[in-house]
Amino acid sequence: MFLRMVTHTVQTETIGQLVDTYDRMILHALRLTSGCVFASLLQNTDNARESISRTIWNSQQEALEYEESGLFQKLIKSLRPFFLESNERKLEFSEGLSLEYTPIQTEPTCCTLQ
Repeated sequence: MFLRMVTHTVQTETIGQLVDTYDRMILHALRLTSGCVFASLLQNTDNARESISRTIWNSQQEALEYEESGLFQKLIKSLRPFFLESNERKLEFSEGLSLEYTPIQTEPTCCTLQ
């Protein structure tokens, strides 16, 4: 199993739009994506502007194939208007159930809307 988490800081006035877009576009697309077994959007209860999108994959290879297919970039692009900041993290569970944590410094990156 492979877990990908993308953390977002969202403009306060667009939180509802982000949730609607995530439910309508992201979840629909991920249901049709081979290897994705779970997807959800979590909101920080202490700071409503902070959320985490998490996906669980059968394998890291399937997650990479999703990323390389262009769908990941297309979906992030649909959410980008709502972001103040975004970071990605990956967790992988090995066969022996040990945990590997890797912060990722690639897309999506911070963006400021004018």
